[in-house]
Amino acid sequence: RSVNRWEYAEQPLPERAGPARWVCSRADTWEGSGRVTVSFEAPGGSAPRTVAGIRDTAACSRFGQDVLAGTYWTARSGTRYLLAAG
Repeated sequence: RSVNRWEYAEQPLPERAGPARWVCSRADTWEGSGRVTVSFEAPGGSAPRTVAGIRDTAACSRFGQDVLAGTYWTARSGTRYLLAAG
């Protein structure tokens, strides 16, 4: 029935690696059920990484606009960082 993609945050990555985007995607069916996926998009053309997913929720809709997610990201130096956005 509908699919929405909402970029809810953009943040500079550590070590001047460029900007990362946090995206909430929502797909709803005619019967009312749907699925939400939260993705982390690092710069450089790598594929988005799914960091959260849930079914049958108001998240990522006009009724559930408060979204928070986190993931680990590894810099070119090999240092690992815990990132979060909301």
